[in-house]
Amino acid sequence: MWRASRACRGRPGCRHYSARAVGQWLRRWGWRVQVDARLAEMDFGSWDGRYWADIAWAEVGVWEACLLHHAPGGGEALQALAQRVQGWVDEAVAAGVPRQIVSHGGWINSLLHLPRLLPGSPPLAAAEWPAAPPHSTLRCWPAGSPPRR
Repeated sequence: MWRASRACRGRPGCRHYSARAVGQWLRRWGWRVQVDARLAEMDFGSWDGRYWADIAWAEVGVWEACLLHHAPGGGEALQALAQRVQGWVDEAVAAGVPRQIVSHGGWINSLLHLPRLLPGSPPLAAAEWPAAPPHSTLRCWPAGSPPRR
């Protein structure tokens, strides 16, 4: 159910739960689970799983200078992630069925800041991007919506 991961290196007692494990627990608790690839975290290419200290700051600077369009580590640009999020939102709104999602901080921040990330929006500066929400954070969308089960 859990695995030691690069994210847990040097952190005694740290456990990284896979999406599969989270889904298994949710099913046990009576939730209907549907996996959707559009909910995946942004692809950081060669940066994925690395410590920030191991990435050349010049590379980070290039990403900061062009936050929406640069693909860090050769992965996925933030605007591409936003388009995945928008696709999911369009389908969810059309279905009219409440949904609870389990996803990554970058995906959740993209959902919450979607209008600023799509083509035609004013440029978003790196300093405006929020920190990832802490683990186990509940975010309701649209803002003000009550959590449901």
